[in-house]
Amino acid sequence: MKKFIESLRISNGEVSLIELHQRRFDLTRLAHFGLLPRIDLKNEIAAWLAKAPVKAAQGLVKMRIVYGIELESISAEPYAQRNITSVALVESPQLDYRFKYSDRSALEMLRSQVAPGVEPLIVQNGLITDAIYANVCLFDGVRWLTPARPLLEGVARSAALATGDIFTAKISARDVEQGRYLKVKLINCMNFLKEANDISL
Repeated sequence: MKKFIESLRISNGEVSLIELHQRRFDLTRLAHFGLLPRIDLKNEIAAWLAKAPVKAAQGLVKMRIVYGIELESISAEPYAQRNITSVALVESPQLDYRFKYSDRSALEMLRSQVAPGVEPLIVQNGLITDAIYANVCLFDGVRWLTPARPLLEGVARSAALATGDIFTAKISARDVEQGRYLKVKLINCMNFLKEANDISL
């Protein structure tokens, strides 16, 4: 049976974007297992934090929830940001990551194609889709744009779209190679748009 993960940002005991995480969690379970009794992530996380070591409830923490039909495990660790200095276009026409599968071997295989500190930008049908563990935002000199069809619709991307901080567009690999975009940000639940580092193109 397939398993899935939900990664969440917890800052001093407060969970960020819990409604968006709950929505993705619910839709994933519905798509794979049909109608099931609802699991309230907010309650489950609160119960876990109440029993967790102090270090798991202080500072910036990345929580990992593994689930299938049932919620299987919750863990957390202090967050350490990866040092990404550049990006590289990598073709992966068959990769399907509409849901956040716990098996990420296909993604890790793409990472093995680039040097340390370089993040792959995944290309399908000539268009940029996503990075490995992040959605992509590119700055064209006026606005931040994000691929209209990412591999996975991340919660940070959804939040930034809702506030009008980013806009969807078809972003071709050719335009990136020809210098249409000035810089890129990689956003996910641990790196919101305003916090994510600018990476020059």
